Amino acid sequence: MNNLICVNCETQLHPSRMGLILVLHADFGPSTVWKADELRCPGCGTRIISTVTLTPLAEYWQQKQFESVMATVRKVPHNVVHCYENPRGNTEPLSSSTPQQEETKPDGGSDA
Repeated sequence: MNNLICVNCETQLHPSRMGLILVLHADFGPSTVWKADELRCPGCGTRIISTVTLTPLAEYWQQKQFESVMATVRKVPHNVVHCYENPRGNTEPLSSSTPQQEETKPDGGSDA
């Protein structure tokens, strides 16, 4: 596994949940299924999901294998993490590492 580091805490992430199933969703529905683990920063609590294999368990174009794997996924919903092509829920943009430029009002003033 790669060394995954929390940018905020400069600390290596540690495994918190092992043996998860990650289902990637495209705009047409589930597309790829992977084995995955959840890692957590011991400092700030940031959590990430990381795949643990180089190849997926199944992809949508492998019809029989994909259907078989998805049947297993439905039996263990507590171990399944879904990843959608488009963000769901919190859609606030991440703060940029570059400072925002100050906006200038039409009268020459600024918002700062």
